[in-house]
Amino acid sequence: SSFWHPGSHRDLYRHHMLPVFMFLALHPIPATARSGLAGLRVRAQGRIGGARESVASPLASPSRSCSPCGSTKRVLGFPAYLKKPLLRNTITSATKTPGVGKAVASVGALAYWYWVFVSDVPPGNMVLKSSPETLKLALDCSINFWFILPTFASDLAPQVHPVMEGLFNFVVTWTMMMFGFYTEAREQKKISTLGFFIAMPFLTNAVYLPYLALRESPVQPLRDDRELDALEQVAESPNLGRLFGAIGVMCLFWTTLGRPEYGALMERVSSFSDLVQSDRVPWAFLVDFICLSIFQSWLVSDDMARRSFDRSTSKGLAALWASRLVPYFGLAYYLSVRTPLKGKSK
Repeated sequence: SSFWHPGSHRDLYRHHMLPVFMFLALHPIPATARSGLAGLRVRAQGRIGGARESVASPLASPSRSCSPCGSTKRVLGFPAYLKKPLLRNTITSATKTPGVGKAVASVGALAYWYWVFVSDVPPGNMVLKSSPETLKLALDCSINFWFILPTFASDLAPQVHPVMEGLFNFVVTWTMMMFGFYTEAREQKKISTLGFFIAMPFLTNAVYLPYLALRESPVQPLRDDRELDALEQVAESPNLGRLFGAIGVMCLFWTTLGRPEYGALMERVSSFSDLVQSDRVPWAFLVDFICLSIFQSWLVSDDMARRSFDRSTSKGLAALWASRLVPYFGLAYYLSVRTPLKGKSK
């Protein structure tokens, strides 16, 4: 019992056990070990008492417990857990503090709504005062979506600047790629994930950023064992990422080579710059490009945890950093190589 004496031996607790508790406070504890630490409690004056471990350990038996006057071998089983690689094969959310992430997304959403829809500072008129030319440009871009009409019936397609067409299709398709994360709808109790994903291609970041602010971080990994429904099977298909990646290449091709009457690349960029400085629509889509480049990977870490996609492997690490560093195509790559939800397909 002298081991627990409040005198000089208290230094042993202060210098050895206190760092243990600090380590546990700063690191996520796997569920398999969490129950084994549930019975630990710290008494006043630097004493530890009533520790009970229910997880099998090489140094301790689950049927034995320690008390202030018991064997100190039970305490030795505690650091044995710490010798395990806590972060190996353990995927946690990239946003370790969800409150901060939600706050950042909320500020971004408010700033986006103000500058794009309300403010008179950016080029062009605010939405409520949009000119007929602005509305026509938005409508023409929608008619030429995915370049189908300009390619197969060019005489019927509205004439739109090719850089504007490429940017419009690039951004809208980018928001459509978020549908690849549709399975997280199973754990969203307060909002309609499908409703947000349907609205994203029409209002882009005006919907995507509020979704990031309002969504709940799903339980990791996914605990819902229902079979995938039709929409979830589409969202889970690796062909989704490949399709959107091909469309992205097509957008770049059209931006640089479509409508040859607009000249070489530098001529296109120069004339498009003039358009950006006079119209709210192209300016807004440039803002969309910047916002999506920043926030595109915010759903990836939770998605990796949902499907136990190990980020410590070369494949997982490449997919994660591609989604963080490569706009658009990094996200398309992630959706095409990620681990499927095991045992959930019909």
